Amino acid sequence: MYYTRFIAKKIEKALASKSVLLLGPRQTGKSSLVREELAADRVFNLLDQSTFLQLSRRLSSLRESLRPEDKLIVIDEIQKLPQLMDEIHLMIEEQKKRFLLTGSSARKLRRSYTKLMGGRTRSIYMHPLIHRELGKEFDLARALSYGCLPHVWLSPDPFAELVDYVGGYLQQEILAEAVTRGVDQYSRFLTQIATTTTQILNIDGLSRDSQLAPSTTRRYLEILSDTMVATQIEPWRAGKKRKAITSTKLLFFDVGVVNALLEIDGYNPRSNDAGWQLEQFIGQELLAYCDYSDRNIKLNFWRSTDKCEVDYILGDAVAIEVKHTSSVTEKDLKGLTAIHAEGKWRHKIVVSRDPIPRRIGDIDILPVEEFLQRLWNNDLTL
Repeated sequence: MYYTRFIAKKIEKALASKSVLLLGPRQTGKSSLVREELAADRVFNLLDQSTFLQLSRRLSSLRESLRPEDKLIVIDEIQKLPQLMDEIHLMIEEQKKRFLLTGSSARKLRRSYTKLMGGRTRSIYMHPLIHRELGKEFDLARALSYGCLPHVWLSPDPFAELVDYVGGYLQQEILAEAVTRGVDQYSRFLTQIATTTTQILNIDGLSRDSQLAPSTTRRYLEILSDTMVATQIEPWRAGKKRKAITSTKLLFFDVGVVNALLEIDGYNPRSNDAGWQLEQFIGQELLAYCDYSDRNIKLNFWRSTDKCEVDYILGDAVAIEVKHTSSVTEKDLKGLTAIHAEGKWRHKIVVSRDPIPRRIGDIDILPVEEFLQRLWNNDLTL
């Protein structure tokens, strides 16, 4: 009910010329989108035990079960049986079939099928519900409390759903893929890494706090990236005067998941957590915008070696600072003032809880919903 046509149209456009790999964290709604918005001739769900057993025992049964008139074939959760990619490749080449493959992890696929993923399919990423999809039902306090996973948003007990989700992720994505030696160790790492969302990554410090070797910490970070649970954002290095740092910044895919990992049940505007919750939420909307846009827009952050910083840089032309305050003042503009001479800026923006849009010099002060409306209307990047 929430999916707007623009996401489905992006997939349909890609399918006109090649197969599509639709990736996204668990329960972001990939299967629902395919079922409700796209007309597939055949669907194979690898979470279904009988389907998985049939195809795993004899990979060629996929090819043998298709009819000549089947043009679009969906395979749900392709990472459960990555060996199918060879059969898929053959049918793409010889029979000109179109495949829509969905998955919540690119780990096993990337290991052996990079050429097929890059050359014969187009990767599209799915995010939790966004402001544009929720429309009039959007509620900022609810979004900051429990995030925007569809089943969580609809639940009468959203925090319990989040706790179950975190447990399911550990069991299904980590143990089922046998990518770690112990779930207790990885669980400890997850809790610690959650405290660093929206912050500059410090591998050595994170390793000490998690009681892990730095090499193990790096491997666990790769798992988070491969399962699309967290993203490392690169620093913006195109500044003209100040030298930028080289470390990355971590951003989870959903603020509700971070809250669950940290056992924070809800959003309190007077708490110490409110600032990073808002910055995390704005970041996940910006990541979704970059992925859903067809204009190859990148998201970065800026921090110079002399510690000037701006939370987000969108497409090299929009500098965005996130402040939880409801009354932005001159002291909140230091980062945007410092970055002024570093590039040519289309917009410099502070996103805040200010009740009305206003302007201080050449910097726009925008309430959260006003900012999101302008973002998804492409008013900031056109």
